[in-house]
Amino acid sequence: MPAIRIAEISTTIHPPLDADPADRFGVAVAIDADQVLVGNDGRRDGPPAAGMVTIHERDEDGYRETARLQSPRSRPGDEFGADLAVDDTLLVVGAPGMDDERGGAWVFRSRNERWNVIGRVTPAAVNAGDRFGETVAIADDLIVLGGPRADVNGVLDRGRAVCFRVVQDRIGPAIELEPAIAITGLRFGSALAIADVIVVGAPGFDVPIPPPATGVVDRAGGAFRFSTDLPHRRSGILLRPDPARLDRAGRSIAILRDDRIVVAAPRATFGAPRSGVITVHDRPRREYAAPIGAEAGLGTRMASAPTMLAVTIPGRRDSTGRVDAAVRINRIGDQAMLPTLDLVGLGIGGSVQHVDFDPPGLRLAIGVMPPGDGRPSAGVVHVVEFGRDRP
Repeated sequence: MPAIRIAEISTTIHPPLDADPADRFGVAVAIDADQVLVGNDGRRDGPPAAGMVTIHERDEDGYRETARLQSPRSRPGDEFGADLAVDDTLLVVGAPGMDDERGGAWVFRSRNERWNVIGRVTPAAVNAGDRFGETVAIADDLIVLGGPRADVNGVLDRGRAVCFRVVQDRIGPAIELEPAIAITGLRFGSALAIADVIVVGAPGFDVPIPPPATGVVDRAGGAFRFSTDLPHRRSGILLRPDPARLDRAGRSIAILRDDRIVVAAPRATFGAPRSGVITVHDRPRREYAAPIGAEAGLGTRMASAPTMLAVTIPGRRDSTGRVDAAVRINRIGDQAMLPTLDLVGLGIGGSVQHVDFDPPGLRLAIGVMPPGDGRPSAGVVHVVEFGRDRP
């Protein structure tokens, strides 16, 4: 696989000079038009920060910071900016630490080149520790909010996901999405994606063994598909063709053109333990992997564009055996997906926190945390530009 070091081809966005170096710059990223939005959720050892989102505009010299967003009721520990998603004039920002970790999210609309708050979204009957806003997704006026650690009717970490519609500047009522099963550790809502369908990841799903055998495949994981139309009925379960114990499928999700759904199982085995596998739910269903090595974690994060899929490999190793995290760029065709290029030099395992394409797929933002050497240091965001005809 051809590999290019990220520093050779990217524009790097550094954190603001006055930002606390432990504020986790780049823990979440979103990119739209000429703006890159960066989450700084403030989670750290010691006194917590409230979190913020910094906005960076492209100019002839790269990117310059033009604005900052904070929670309208900003308080230490809110974790505002833990996840974020943007679609045209709407932005949703997760804040899972709000209100004793009940969590929630804030919705903003862009007017006259400024982001103005519309309101807060929080599900009904939310409990301390549910941490809604760890995952968010948006498409047009539909917002989905995930709380994968939520307890439901005494079932620990079953997880929840809820939908909201934004009509003009009014946020509609929450509509609950229900998984097919309630089990401890389901983690429903760990990943979210929206296109013509809603897909919700559940990496703790115990996959039933087909008859005539009985039992389950422990924590093989999967994803649930729902309609975008009210009442958001569940329309299917997405599983690996041959699920294995502790695959954790559903850790990340992407939707390609023609509504092909990609579900990652970053702990699945392909030639080595926990090397990772991604499944494209097409006709026929296909799986993609590579002999990357143990603990590579292919698919821990994903982002899609009309003709490309970016997949993180946080545990990739270089020729010397040293961990050198990467993002793999895959070309999407009508009948198959072709691995094309690895962007390398992204740090130690776990350093790649988030990836996002702009709508046409011409730019990719990669949020990277610093090496875990014990010294507080802010992250960075790399922006890679692609030609219109090739990655």
